[in-house]
Amino acid sequence: MHYFATGISFQRIKDIYLVQTVKILRLDDGLLPTRKQLATFLLDKCHEDLKEKIDVRMKVLTGQQGHDNEFIANDVKRVFKTYESTTFVGAVTDNTSANKKA
Repeated sequence: MHYFATGISFQRIKDIYLVQTVKILRLDDGLLPTRKQLATFLLDKCHEDLKEKIDVRMKVLTGQQGHDNEFIANDVKRVFKTYESTTFVGAVTDNTSANKKA
């Protein structure tokens, strides 16, 4: 995940200093992945893991509650309060009348 989050080139996985450091910490020569592994199934796995986490965070269950303007406005406020350290400048909604009123 470090390689993907920081945008480091996959070629850096074979950096001699990284390899030597890992060997000091752990004698397993096969611990580091290859560039091909980073660029294929490991990249896919990280993408899927992040997507699942995002999907869970973004999921809003409304149950039987109607989506009137009051419900939508309260739901937007609820989401904003979840991220108190973030300054929001707006919310994107649908163009229905209830959304416009919210």
